[in-house]
Amino acid sequence: LMLPVTQAKTPHSKTTQNAKKTSNVEELLPLAQAGNATAQYNLGVMYDKGQGVPQDYQKAVYWYQQSAEAGLAESQIGLGAMYHDGKGVPKDYKKAVYWLQKAAEQGNIDAQHNLGVMYYDGKGVPKDYKKAAYWRQKAAEQGNIDAQASLGAIILRRLIYLMVFVFLQSFSFLVFLRGL
Repeated sequence: LMLPVTQAKTPHSKTTQNAKKTSNVEELLPLAQAGNATAQYNLGVMYDKGQGVPQDYQKAVYWYQQSAEAGLAESQIGLGAMYHDGKGVPKDYKKAVYWLQKAAEQGNIDAQHNLGVMYYDGKGVPKDYKKAAYWRQKAAEQGNIDAQASLGAIILRRLIYLMVFVFLQSFSFLVFLRGL
């Protein structure tokens, strides 16, 4: 599952702007503690990746959780990834799907694609190829290359099955005619 964790792209205020400009934990921490979702997200990324701080998945989960609950889609993806991979929390596909769903409903293309993968694989949800196609299609329409490729592969596979079916039907018909 490819769950990218990138810089937040949703400036909401001057403090959000400040949170985006720094990767210094000493500067981000007061903003995050004051409830700045972007600062919380950036701290989550820093602890998740070990950027400027020792890698600490539990702290990453804490900060992603704070920001995800505030509605930041990037944090919802990050938190979903932590639950998917079992980093800092026990592996829990249902919780991964929960957070991916939140981000996907906000239009986040990476969440939409990854939610489609979860439905396709039946991780955290029953296998549902219609929902898998729905979410992958939404991501593909917005330009997600992975979603476009997976949809293309599904279409190609169906075409091959159709061609084999038609060939076998034709072959069976020819065998039938020879028998007459």
